[in-house]
Amino acid sequence: MKFRSLRFAIVVVLVLSVILSGCSGISGIIGAIGNTGPEDEEEPVPVTTDPENTIPEPEPHDEEEFRGIWVSTVINLDYPSKPGIPVSELKEEALEILDNCALMGFTAVFLQVRPSGDALYKSELFPWSQYLTGEQGLAPEDDFDPLEFWVEQAHLRGLELHAWINPYRVARLTHDVNTLSPDNYAYLHPEWLVMHTDGHMYYNPGIPAVRTLIVDGIIEIVENYDVDGIHFDDYFYPDSKFDDDKEFEKFGGRLTDKGDWRRDNINKLIEETYTAIKSVDSSVRFGVSPFGIWANESENPLGSKTRGNQSYYSHYADTRRWVLESWVDYICPQIYWNIGYSIADYEVLLQWWADVVRNTSVDLYIGHASYRTGNPDPDSAWYGTAEIRRQLELNEKTPEVDGSVHFRYAFFITYPPLASFIIDYHHGPAEYVDYPILQLPEYEEALALGRPEKNITTTFDKMYLIGRCNPDLPLYLNGEEVTHITGDGYFGKMVKLDEGENSFEFVQGDVRITRIIHRSVPHGAEPLRKDTAEIIDGSTYPRDYDVYITPGEKITFRCTAPIGASVSVTLAGKSYKLYPSTTKSPGDDAIYYTRFSYTYTLPETDVTGRLVVYGTPVYKMTYEGVTQTVTANAGLVCVTPNAPYYARVTNDNAFIYAKSSTSGGPIGELKAGMVDYITAVTSAGDWVRLGMGGWVQRTDVDRFEASDSFSVELVDTQYDSSDKWDTLSFSVDGTPAAKVSLDNSTLTLVISNTENLLPIKLVSGGIISAYSSNIESGSAVYRLTVDKDIVLDGYYLDSDFSMTDSSEHTDNDPSAPRTLTLHLKRRPKVSGIVAKPLKGITVMVDAGHGNADVGALGPLGVDMAEKDITLLTAVKVKHELERLGAEVLMTRSGDEAVSLDERLSMSRNARPDLFLSIHNNAVEVNVDATSIMGISTWYMRSISKDVAEDIVNYISSDLGRVDRRANQASLYVCRGYWAPSVILETGFICNPTEYEWLTDDEAQNELARSIARALIHYFS
Repeated sequence: MKFRSLRFAIVVVLVLSVILSGCSGISGIIGAIGNTGPEDEEEPVPVTTDPENTIPEPEPHDEEEFRGIWVSTVINLDYPSKPGIPVSELKEEALEILDNCALMGFTAVFLQVRPSGDALYKSELFPWSQYLTGEQGLAPEDDFDPLEFWVEQAHLRGLELHAWINPYRVARLTHDVNTLSPDNYAYLHPEWLVMHTDGHMYYNPGIPAVRTLIVDGIIEIVENYDVDGIHFDDYFYPDSKFDDDKEFEKFGGRLTDKGDWRRDNINKLIEETYTAIKSVDSSVRFGVSPFGIWANESENPLGSKTRGNQSYYSHYADTRRWVLESWVDYICPQIYWNIGYSIADYEVLLQWWADVVRNTSVDLYIGHASYRTGNPDPDSAWYGTAEIRRQLELNEKTPEVDGSVHFRYAFFITYPPLASFIIDYHHGPAEYVDYPILQLPEYEEALALGRPEKNITTTFDKMYLIGRCNPDLPLYLNGEEVTHITGDGYFGKMVKLDEGENSFEFVQGDVRITRIIHRSVPHGAEPLRKDTAEIIDGSTYPRDYDVYITPGEKITFRCTAPIGASVSVTLAGKSYKLYPSTTKSPGDDAIYYTRFSYTYTLPETDVTGRLVVYGTPVYKMTYEGVTQTVTANAGLVCVTPNAPYYARVTNDNAFIYAKSSTSGGPIGELKAGMVDYITAVTSAGDWVRLGMGGWVQRTDVDRFEASDSFSVELVDTQYDSSDKWDTLSFSVDGTPAAKVSLDNSTLTLVISNTENLLPIKLVSGGIISAYSSNIESGSAVYRLTVDKDIVLDGYYLDSDFSMTDSSEHTDNDPSAPRTLTLHLKRRPKVSGIVAKPLKGITVMVDAGHGNADVGALGPLGVDMAEKDITLLTAVKVKHELERLGAEVLMTRSGDEAVSLDERLSMSRNARPDLFLSIHNNAVEVNVDATSIMGISTWYMRSISKDVAEDIVNYISSDLGRVDRRANQASLYVCRGYWAPSVILETGFICNPTEYEWLTDDEAQNELARSIARALIHYFS
């Protein structure tokens, strides 16, 4: 880039420590500098001593780069927040904007001081703006001059202040001149106006007196204010339908083409403005930010390969000529389209403008459509901040580009990931952050084989071998050159395995490594055979413990006996025939066996309130004259309705499952002390089904019988709401089991064995906006509707059913009321503090694996395995999140062994706003990983889907990585429903190319920053 010295030094230290959360957050500095006037000496902005509002001084991204931002005043887009606010608030808002602009690394602010034929400064020519005071022509109180204040305070912060002017626009969405101030030149000279079809009023550029007024107004600013520049935007002629026939006839002169005459009018304004500015102060710069397309090549051979609107023909702005004639100090085309956009490609236009300014004295700044970032559609080019990143990186590669200007300020505040990105980009790598450094192991020889690390035996018929070598020397495997080698020397090679021993020799120079891989071919299991006929010992069912089921349910009696045998089972005096799985014997050299089974349906009964013992089944086998009778190890028990057979939860946070299996993960948790009827027990005795539905593991409950039936009465309800957690509490006269589930926006709360329902008094602004309640199958069921404007980000049930003797009610007094509480969490929002957007948000970062659990292996094997990479990435993420204000909890900070249950317990106890587990992905060793790459996320609970999608979409877009999307699966550390819980697979460790990226220290620093911005995006 060409060197362009700034008018003012960048006094970064004055502002980098002043981080504001809003107008109220700057009261400390208003008292010191709020009344500073032009007659006062400049004094430094006080530095806050609040550690929450300080960050270390970063290094500038590029001292030569011009970095501007537009601040709009028209219709109060950026400043002031609304018309007519007190001067104290005008100053506070200005200081907040300037502080944030300096903090974000901008070097220049373009303040719109004449938005619509009016002024935000003292002018003899233009009335005070209605956007400032609410009435055009009405001056602010206390003789306050906004432009003077902005210039002074911008310079104190090392910022340039450019006065941004809309030269021709008089009023928006009105043709009524009576809405203008009586001293407005437009009011005094309605003949100068054009009432255009777009609904606005414009000065007619074809009238020389108009041009004189505009130029005189610019001279007024330059003479009276220490501005660094005068800036025009793209509003010249609004379009070709402009009503100026009379003026063309009167002033056209030698120009017979109206288009040429219109362009000449604008040319004169530009040239005269430049001359006027330089005649007053040659250091004040003049520039224009025109529409990005000068002309399409299809209509003008000098134009760009585009198909969009054209400033040359629509706005009559010959911007190319202004550059070639040096009528401007800089040109800032508004290239508001993405790279690759077919109608107007950013890269095409960038190169066109670079060609225009080449070998001229005019600087090229690019106007960026930063307002378009944050598109919610992941398939949009403007999703997240990736497009702005790509554009700025393209600018860096283009020598003619001297800087960028971003439209506009408010979007950096309303979309915090944009502010976070621009801080990182402008200030460069956060060298002041104490990142851990990812250091690769050193080897005596460059050649190393990471997988397999030693000679192995496998049943696979092929294997993907990975390792590291010297990238500058050829590598051979069994005499054949290995071609897939990365820049750092990582390689992968798919090999075929024959049955038996396979030898693989890698050779590079004088170094050789040999691996022996033995392939054994598995054969099908041999059928069971014996010399004698019998029922196989231990094959009868029930096998271990009595099976408990309810009337109408089924049980399958089964045993293993000879093929061809006749097998029956007798239960409660009745016999039933069992049927074999196969009737064909595989040979006649022995007695071959198969499974026999019969599915029995427990009869319906009128009996209630007790357990009915059906007894132990007896199996009978007859085979070629041989008969054997075997009694099963356990029997069958019928659980009739309301049978006094109970389960009391003994372990806090006991999981409850939909089926008698951990497959699919739990559907909730139970608290110690909860009691419910038992309706089923499996034969192995390891699963117990509760009356309200759902299965618990036998080790989590005590089973007992009682003489009295178990029922619960709801005594009272209480709903409380706060800014983060809402609670719905039930006072109950027993210890019922309870569970809660979420389906879309409805939470279903089931309280077992409840006789009554109580109303819930909801509160305004609460998470729950409506509910319904019913008694269903003996349980109270509350269906709670989540407010459509609130995002539910966590929920869990709690109880005080295991109270100690020191509490107001004890286990010794079971009649005392107990409390069952449903906790509901709304998604927290970013703080509004530009440099600390995650302040107030807690994230638990989990580095996958650890200690003996090395995780997946890459080309360096256990020397730099998944556990090592995930820890380094996790710690980098921790530092980055803390830099942005978050509280970060770690499941491990070193090479500790942390079980999955321990990780989940840490999350449960902390209940963070997000649980993020970092991993590296991998595929089976028999899969060619050469082309398998990308970032993915995994989640289990529906509350985690949003963040899983946001993280993977944002990072893949931001860093240009392959997007493998968000995936749902039953993963242990993702079981938590008290907080969104996500596993992030950052890349495939077994892919040499991805491994090179995963072990590149700066790449992982950038990954950490991208993860942080993804979380800002999620919480925004």
